[in-house]
Amino acid sequence: MTRAWARLAAAVLVPLAAALAAEGAARLRSGNAPTDTESALLWVAGARPAFVCGPGGACRTDPELVRLSNPDVIFGARPSSGTFRVVCVGDSTTAGWPYQPRGGYPEWLAPILTAALPGRRFEVLNLGIHAWDGKRLETVFDQALGFAPNALVVRVGYDDYAHFLLRRPRGGAFAAAALKLRLPLLEHSAAFRMLARGIGPAPRLGIVARATTRLSDAEEKELVADHAERLRGFAARARAAGVPLVLLGLPHWDGFNPEFAGTRALALQAAETTRVARELRLPFAPLSELPSARFLDLMHVDAEGERLVALDAAKTLAAAGLPEPASRWRWDRVPPRAALEKRLGLDDPDYRAHLESRLALYFESAGLDARAAAHMTAALTVAPNPDLIPEELRGQGNPGMAALYRKTFAELRRKGRVPEPSNPINRAFAGL
Repeated sequence: MTRAWARLAAAVLVPLAAALAAEGAARLRSGNAPTDTESALLWVAGARPAFVCGPGGACRTDPELVRLSNPDVIFGARPSSGTFRVVCVGDSTTAGWPYQPRGGYPEWLAPILTAALPGRRFEVLNLGIHAWDGKRLETVFDQALGFAPNALVVRVGYDDYAHFLLRRPRGGAFAAAALKLRLPLLEHSAAFRMLARGIGPAPRLGIVARATTRLSDAEEKELVADHAERLRGFAARARAAGVPLVLLGLPHWDGFNPEFAGTRALALQAAETTRVARELRLPFAPLSELPSARFLDLMHVDAEGERLVALDAAKTLAAAGLPEPASRWRWDRVPPRAALEKRLGLDDPDYRAHLESRLALYFESAGLDARAAAHMTAALTVAPNPDLIPEELRGQGNPGMAALYRKTFAELRRKGRVPEPSNPINRAFAGL
């Protein structure tokens, strides 16, 4: 009996000791903390509120979300007296990638509303969170209802395909249980993260759909049905709170990545958004007239595209009589694009240099060399300081980006269009 207990104890304690030793060793290694990609997945999988409010009624984006490149939105829990508050809920297409924090459609919407309806005070809150699917954005919607909105503008669904397997894992109850175990391990175990990275990027693990991951017809049907039911739920909750709900459509550019397996599902979601809006008689801006030239990728648009989205949203509010009948609105008073860009600070050289370099990095990583080169040229020629761009790129450790910078810098230098960086490290990075 004693030997049996000893064998049992050894069977339990030896693996446990090995696991603890592996965990201890992993925690001593550099890079053992969750990466930004892993942290972003854990946020999507969790239920932690995106916005935190202090006892005095001051609210802001959770600092951990700000660290993950989300805009730091600071606002009062309630609007000031006499202010018509419009709250915008959505993913990165609301947050305003890559123009955040200055140029998402909510930022354009505020001056458009103020100009078109003289005598009214408006406040537009941008509660967009990058890469959050419709399911996760339900928590943002519920928070938004608590911020005393006079109108809610909602645009959700772009990230549903990527996170479908997180919400409905393949393999039934066993797969769901395994997922519930993997996510806490991903968050708390350095050894598990190291092991998962050796197998493949930890956030994938069969949870996040790759661009080429193909959902079955039945899974796509579930995704679209979930989307429609979510919109109906939003409408019901808004109606119960006495808050008008405005829906925005899901336009996209199929030509950006023809291999993306989720294009058909996204088109079905867009059609379902239209159908639900009409079924419930909700104010709705389909955004279907956005030309493909305005898209930066599958779903994000350029600055002019953001302006057009904001203008459509404003006209949808006006058609619904929010806050005044359509006859009171003065669209002739809306400033031209250049004036609005200046008001938003989009013409600031420092801002534009960072923006263009960020776009160059994005398109270089996507293999779109011509577009990457165009944005790198813009970044270098607009930068107020010739050391700004190499300083920004050096820490990224992207050899393709470094090569693009050196090539672009050399071409512009020969033409006398850019000065040379002065920092010795940046000069070496530039090939000088």
